[in-house]
Amino acid sequence: MGIDLMLLPLDCDIPESEHGKSFSFSHTVLPVERSYSLWEAIKTLPTTELPEDFSAYVATRPDGEPGYGRLQTDPYNETIHCVTAGDLARVLVAWCMRAGEGAQTAWLPVTAYIEALPSATRIALYWH
Repeated sequence: MGIDLMLLPLDCDIPESEHGKSFSFSHTVLPVERSYSLWEAIKTLPTTELPEDFSAYVATRPDGEPGYGRLQTDPYNETIHCVTAGDLARVLVAWCMRAGEGAQTAWLPVTAYIEALPSATRIALYWH
């Protein structure tokens, strides 16, 4: 796990079909304000594996430059996992409602975005 987090909602998440192909990607990249107390809460959420064919803009291209491509591991070579929007929204709302921490206001737009997604939407946790 890294010190910073980007949320990558799976904009397309088509499971493997009878033809043996799946298709998943995220065009959405939500960089978020650093909060170690929130990281601890997020780490307790149930996770699933990222689909093998997942692509996102935060990947490393074959020429070594950052850009759109397949993504399975973070910069620390750790496997990327997903949480559901419903689970993440519950944690974010509870955290944003806590008094005494000014950083929550930076999370309000991200929290609203996550809450608006269907609860089963998978979100890749990209630690960097």
